[in-house]
Amino acid sequence: HLAAEHDGAVVAVGTVYPEAPPEAHRGAIPAAAYAPGAAWRLRGMASDARVRGQGFGAAVLGGCLREIRAAGGRVLW
Repeated sequence: HLAAEHDGAVVAVGTVYPEAPPEAHRGAIPAAAYAPGAAWRLRGMASDARVRGQGFGAAVLGGCLREIRAAGGRVLW
């Protein structure tokens, strides 16, 4: 879980974790995505409507991508 704060309040959040894409999509997704730890799922994201368009969601997504790369992940779905 990652979060962005503004003026002492959490204004954006995101959750990612390692999980292979659904088997139903195996033919449309590179086989490398099914290697252990390669694929990560973006389970959810949200941002406070009062700060949308100010970059907080982008910052959370960027943080998620950095964490995935640091863990050896190569695919986000």
